Amino acid sequence: MLCLRLEVPIAIDCEMVGVGLNEDALARVSIVDKKGEVLYDKYVKPEEPVTDYRTKVSGIRPENLANGWYNGH
Repeated sequence: MLCLRLEVPIAIDCEMVGVGLNEDALARVSIVDKKGEVLYDKYVKPEEPVTDYRTKVSGIRPENLANGWYNGH
């Protein structure tokens, strides 16, 4: 679990991939500070099989998610 106590601006970016017939799933979370220094950057393995990696937009490839964090039930 990430717990940050910051008093400076940060930016959060999430990359999504396609799953199922026409749904989105989280595949990457990145957090940077106002200087662009990475505070957090993790790949997330979707629970459902990925049908579209959207690599041209997301930069996500199958090998990125192979060892991604997974919170399956």
